Amino acid sequence: MFVYPVKGLYFSAGMFNDHSTELPYDPGGDLELTEQDWQSSWHDLPYKIQVGAWRDTGRFRRFSGGIVHGHVSGVYAVASQKLWHPAGSNDRGLGAFFQFGTGPPAVAAVRQHYGGGVVWTGPFPARPRDEIGMAFSDSLLTPENSFHHGFENEFETYYQITVFHGLTIQPDVEYWLHPNGMSIPNTFLGLVRIMYTF
Repeated sequence: MFVYPVKGLYFSAGMFNDHSTELPYDPGGDLELTEQDWQSSWHDLPYKIQVGAWRDTGRFRRFSGGIVHGHVSGVYAVASQKLWHPAGSNDRGLGAFFQFGTGPPAVAAVRQHYGGGVVWTGPFPARPRDEIGMAFSDSLLTPENSFHHGFENEFETYYQITVFHGLTIQPDVEYWLHPNGMSIPNTFLGLVRIMYTF
């Protein structure tokens, strides 16, 4: 359900049936969440702020043993701001974003997450829909699990090529520090994402 009381603002709430295919067991229950979104501009530069909260009524196994029931919850926030755009073009330009989220440390591997980065849309006049991006992610891992490190970091850079409307090809290079929080060597990862939006 979405409610739009004024232009640029909405409140939303939802509920989803919660049957996991990723966990080795099915927690059951429902995932309840709410999100608020505010969009406006500052000195003719658009920004967006989203804040939300979630709660899961399922039964989850604690890392230390036992069951957590009905009070697994967290909060998150996402903020983005256009920092600059060339004269005569509002679509192109440089923007920045920040992310924050929490999870229950008794059952979630990541108890807090921070992320941020910059995105340059239309880096070349002849390629107004392309993007160049750089991002940093810091995942604080729960001390209740058997991680060898208390955090996992990711550094990422990419170039997203718009082939035509709806189709993008994105070469991407990532560097991972303490992958999975275990004694795995720091590593580089290269990949290409191909996305088609209908």
